[in-house]
Amino acid sequence: MRKHILAQAIALVIGGAVLTGCGGGGSTSPTSTTIDGVAAKGIIKFGKVKAQEYKSDSWSDVGVTTTGEDGSYTLTLSNYAGGPLMLTVEPQTNTVMVCDVQDGCSGTVYGQTIALPNNFLLKAIVPSVEPGATQHAQITPFSDMAAARVLAADSTNDDAINNAISEVNQIVGVNIIETRPIDITNDVARQQATTEQLTYAVFNAAAGQIALENTEGLASGLEKLAQAFEDGKLDSVDSLSSIALVNAVKTQLKSIENQGEAVTAINTQISIIETSTQDGVYNPESSPTPSLTAVEQAKQLVSQARTLGNSVASLEDPALAFKADIDVAAQVIDDDASALITLTGSVIDQVLSALEAKGTYTTGTTEVAIKDNTGADIGHASVTVTDDNGVGISISTSGISSAAISLSLSTNVPLAVLNGDTASLSSGSIKVSGTVSNATTKLSLSDVSLTAAFTQAVTLDRNASSMPEPVLRSMDFAGGIKLEDLVHAMSFTGNASFNLVALNASASRSLDQAPILLSLEKASISGTFAGNGSSFSASAGLNLTNAASFDTFAYLNHEPQMWQDYAIDGDALKAAEYAKTNLGMTSLDYALYSAWTPETCFSGSDDQGNSTYQCDVGDVLNVDAAFKAKLAASNPNLSTFNPNLQVNEVGFSFSAYEYDYLTKTQTLNSTTWLYGQFELGSFESASYFAQGSLSVNLDLALKGYPQTKALISVNRTELEGGDALVTLLHNGSTVTFKLVKAGTNPTDGTLTVSNPDGVKLIVTGKDGDVSGKVTLADGTQVGTLEKSGNGLYIIRYIDGTFETLQ
Repeated sequence: MRKHILAQAIALVIGGAVLTGCGGGGSTSPTSTTIDGVAAKGIIKFGKVKAQEYKSDSWSDVGVTTTGEDGSYTLTLSNYAGGPLMLTVEPQTNTVMVCDVQDGCSGTVYGQTIALPNNFLLKAIVPSVEPGATQHAQITPFSDMAAARVLAADSTNDDAINNAISEVNQIVGVNIIETRPIDITNDVARQQATTEQLTYAVFNAAAGQIALENTEGLASGLEKLAQAFEDGKLDSVDSLSSIALVNAVKTQLKSIENQGEAVTAINTQISIIETSTQDGVYNPESSPTPSLTAVEQAKQLVSQARTLGNSVASLEDPALAFKADIDVAAQVIDDDASALITLTGSVIDQVLSALEAKGTYTTGTTEVAIKDNTGADIGHASVTVTDDNGVGISISTSGISSAAISLSLSTNVPLAVLNGDTASLSSGSIKVSGTVSNATTKLSLSDVSLTAAFTQAVTLDRNASSMPEPVLRSMDFAGGIKLEDLVHAMSFTGNASFNLVALNASASRSLDQAPILLSLEKASISGTFAGNGSSFSASAGLNLTNAASFDTFAYLNHEPQMWQDYAIDGDALKAAEYAKTNLGMTSLDYALYSAWTPETCFSGSDDQGNSTYQCDVGDVLNVDAAFKAKLAASNPNLSTFNPNLQVNEVGFSFSAYEYDYLTKTQTLNSTTWLYGQFELGSFESASYFAQGSLSVNLDLALKGYPQTKALISVNRTELEGGDALVTLLHNGSTVTFKLVKAGTNPTDGTLTVSNPDGVKLIVTGKDGDVSGKVTLADGTQVGTLEKSGNGLYIIRYIDGTFETLQ
């Protein structure tokens, strides 16, 4: 995917054109008011749905019906006076619920039905409905939470209802009243569902998991979940904490693990909840739109999109949005820290070499002299060897002016094996803890482990004539790291992990003669950067789905253009013979060819002993062909990159003599040099490219939106295609930018800007044309994007008003 996803997404919005579309939404007859929806914890079949209207400070019955096989219901109200409505679902004699919890429901397996207890009850409260209109009202554990919030506040009016619904929308990431739940256990329903429906279904399943963990049963568990949100927040002391919800959602994700777009959306929502939880408290805030009219809701979202777009566009580089954070990070991870790590590696290597040189490994403490790269002593290391089902080594340095090192290493190789016993290992591991520091930098490692798994067990025998070469199946690195800049009082504290898998030999693109057949599959880093009296948290994760068939390390080392030189014994290109036959030269001192000229030049003597320098136009010695032949022979994978290899620049030099300025003598030279620059081109192709996802969570400082959290997920499914999801979290509410890109045309794609209440600005680009619309959660279109004659991009609303995106 391309850099600066957010900036490009906003640019797509303000580069729009015309869309003519028709409005959505619907109604029944003008004389009746209808409520419809789905009752679901899992899908509730044959449940009793009752509607009550709030009027005169009490609830009055205005309708009753029964859910169908799919949990849906439709209810036409009677004697409805236009007040807020409460919908409840409760069991009848034949009511059953589909178990949607992965581990089952009190003995009933996933996907099967279970009878509901008599005290089971879920509620939904919706604001006033216009007479003759149809109102959607899903009845779920999350609508029950919003209802509990309204009833506890004892303020049953449309504003309070809309705000409570919007608060819960922020938790789930979708509009809990408008989004129709599906049966997540049904394969067909899952495949046909939208991302919003799948998200809602997974959260419903998570609520079921938590409720079933209650010792008093499902009904009591659901009641406690609703009560937990009566104050509008989730506390660590509540029966529903944000951490418990997140963990349950992660468990229930298994139901849709093969539906990548929905998984990305749910993982983003998980990150929103985790990021927003402070000191165990998650306090979601309603968006600015819930109590506004349809057009006002649309305008509010467009205003947010425009403000964010202008904020990003006004920067010289979108990276400046978090420049201060980058400065802090760069201050921590500087060259001095890198040098410290290099020195540590050298000390460990010298210690291991000293222990090996002793011939026999023994437990106890010994002193090892530490040298610099010139071989001079720079200090000592006190080394203690232990054996506890694996060799342990503790290293503590002294006298090294440039650093102090205190490390402990543990392995899974017993001491007896190092001294001659044989052992069979299916994996090798080493764990490191301790500190490394100098006057400016300190690195602390906490249980940093490196584990290599082999395709088959390796027999270790020190007495064998040669050690076996293990074939790696995978390699994992993980652990805690703290890096401190002692001069500027800045630090990074966090965790990092890297997972490598075996690379298929046929997929190797390395130019090395003996490449390591491993490829990076997963990488993650998360932690907190602190400095200048403030701190920020950031995390990043990479997950490649085709790591075994894509050479990630060759990709990281790839350069579109490369230089290479080769030494060939003797006058390999027969320069002397050419000079004699074609130029009348009887001796040749040196010859040169350059593709820049292009000509081949010779310096030597004629048959009269006179010095001569002559050039022939072109590559008369076939230097280009010789270079390509050497290139192909030394780089067997080269043709994979570019079957029609292009050599941009090539040169040749040959000297019959080599002058030694120290001894002032001249000797025969037996070396020909070929050198050139060749074109590798793009590493990736339509059939060979990195597939997978990248996620980044960090702090932004956008104009008008200070202290904004950005959650970015990028999924790559084609060479030039995939999707990107950018969610901005500010003051407890979110705005999401989703860009779906397909094909090589940079303007082709769809951008959707939305909030959890379901208001969407949808912009589609195709062949240079852009169209757009604004819709509500129920699909009703309230605005159309068009381009005016003077080049402005205008959204025209159904009430006759308009505004520009610029």
